[in-house]
Amino acid sequence: MSRTMLGFGLLILGSAACATPVQPEQDPARGAVAEGAQSSAAADSGERTADNATADTANPQPVAVEASAKQGAKWGPSSSMQEVFRAIWAEEDFQRRLAESYLRGSEVEPALTQREAQSRLEVLSLINEQRLKDAMARLQTLQGDNAVFDYMLGNIYFGQSKFDKAAIEYSKAVGRMSNFRRAWQNLAMAQMRNDNYDAARDAFVRVLSLGGASAQTYGLLGIMHAQLGDYVAAESAFRTVTMLEPAKESWRMMLAQTLYQQGRYAECASLCAVMLDKSPNNVDLWSMQGNAYAGMRDTKKAAENFEIVEELGGSTYDGSMLLGTIYFNDEVFGLAVDAYIRAMEKGKDRSHAPMVDIANRLAARSAYAESRRLIKSIETIYATKLDLEARTELRKMQARLAATTGATDEQVALLKQIVADNPLDGDALIQLGRHFQEKGDAATAILRFEQAARNEKFAAEAKVLHAQLLVSQDKFTEAAPLLRQAQTIKRRDDVAKLLEYVERAAGRGK
Repeated sequence: MSRTMLGFGLLILGSAACATPVQPEQDPARGAVAEGAQSSAAADSGERTADNATADTANPQPVAVEASAKQGAKWGPSSSMQEVFRAIWAEEDFQRRLAESYLRGSEVEPALTQREAQSRLEVLSLINEQRLKDAMARLQTLQGDNAVFDYMLGNIYFGQSKFDKAAIEYSKAVGRMSNFRRAWQNLAMAQMRNDNYDAARDAFVRVLSLGGASAQTYGLLGIMHAQLGDYVAAESAFRTVTMLEPAKESWRMMLAQTLYQQGRYAECASLCAVMLDKSPNNVDLWSMQGNAYAGMRDTKKAAENFEIVEELGGSTYDGSMLLGTIYFNDEVFGLAVDAYIRAMEKGKDRSHAPMVDIANRLAARSAYAESRRLIKSIETIYATKLDLEARTELRKMQARLAATTGATDEQVALLKQIVADNPLDGDALIQLGRHFQEKGDAATAILRFEQAARNEKFAAEAKVLHAQLLVSQDKFTEAAPLLRQAQTIKRRDDVAKLLEYVERAAGRGK
């Protein structure tokens, strides 16, 4: 199972992308009439400037702060924690944000003058008429006066899926007014779509700090933490969102995923069991629980889960591969091959190399029949995608398997086919040479060894085998040069001893 949250995250990201906070200027269908009423209301109330809002900061209410301090004393924080808190409180940035939080409406919307409200209405009319180029041009002339115009331009870019440009405009908006919560929210969304997870995470955190504690924000923040590999933080976010939206199963699934990523397999399996009681046909849940059981090394339960996934028709290449591996490790080789074949059928675009390796491992476990069956399936399923090297490797394996059952004719036929395709295949030539030597056909065996020696990779071995055949015929004088050449290519102690013996025998005139 991939160790990333993106798989389940896409379920949420898809809906999130479509659920961008729908504000009046983003919904032309609502028309400019409603917007005009809102703008007029703002205008009728007078110009809401910072001067008007300053009155709110003259006598800030400390009740919540005092209550918090009393609560803290009740729990008895350590003196060191209090010192850290005082240091944060004294920071200039903290004080600035605290002061801004008392500005009337600043945590939600920028203050609009009557002229700005009229300009905003003009832009909304252009958007309503689908004159986006004109709207963008007008907004560009208005930028610098109020953050709302940066925000509106960002929304147009966002609607056009130009998320990089949208992020730039949203950044301008929050730069002009740091408590512009909707701009932070959309900036987070744009950065998320830009795969800039660090920036998206920080923007979502800012939204929360400004009071935007929605289920969506917590959920998307959890996904960003998970994408960055911080599964502890992701877990906290998903636990929060499950409280806010207890009926939404996808958040619980993502919580289970974070538990799995932390290696807390038992907790993951337990949470999956709770969800499976309500959704017994959910393939993703069965699969996740199966992976958790595998992590717990409870292979029997894991296999049961993946078999259920197969029955529900939701198995994947990776799932079938894991099921095959479980059966292989438990030495249930027949079922293992069945699972591997299903994996190949689902992953015809995947590499054949893992399957060839498995076939080799099956042969090493003396599961010859199963290895042969897997090889035939590899040839059938990957037929057109197997290059000469791959076909040669499979034939060599079949030749070795044929030798284990005494099927000499079959083995020789396979080796000859390999040599026909590649006359310098040293491995096949050496195997053929040995075969003919065992059959007593020394001349043909020597011919094959000489052919194999033309392949630099197999030259040393071929010359040694050739020399050994000559030694068996007491042809020491002919064997000695071959052994010397082999030692020049690759020195071996056993060959050195054989060469000493051959040279002494040749010196005695043999």
